[in-house]
Amino acid sequence: MYNDYVKKKQEELPSREEVKQEMLDYLDEKYGEEFECATIEYKSWSQSGMEQMEAYPKGSNPNYNFVLNRKTNEDGSATYEDGYIGYLMKEKYAELLEPIVKKYFPVSDVGIGFGKSLFKVFEARQIQKPT
Repeated sequence: MYNDYVKKKQEELPSREEVKQEMLDYLDEKYGEEFECATIEYKSWSQSGMEQMEAYPKGSNPNYNFVLNRKTNEDGSATYEDGYIGYLMKEKYAELLEPIVKKYFPVSDVGIGFGKSLFKVFEARQIQKPT
């Protein structure tokens, strides 16, 4: 009986290739350009409920990419979150921040990273003004 249940559940789920193509189609439709997959992590016992893809615009450097998350909702639909805007703005932010950092730390490298976890750290931190 258990094997029948597992087999039925597996038949209801899209294949890994279908999930990958769905994620790429999402990006293509949202931004009006083609994307390619650098890496992808599929749902598993260690990462239930979400796939994570590192993607990049077709024809560009695959080592310079952004993350797309696909979460499966209880009703079977999917919700997406992507970091493409941060990918596009990275050079501009570096251009704006580098002179400020170099003023205080002249011998330094400036790196810019975007990610949901990074923004959550800043949202959680309360900056206190001196009294």
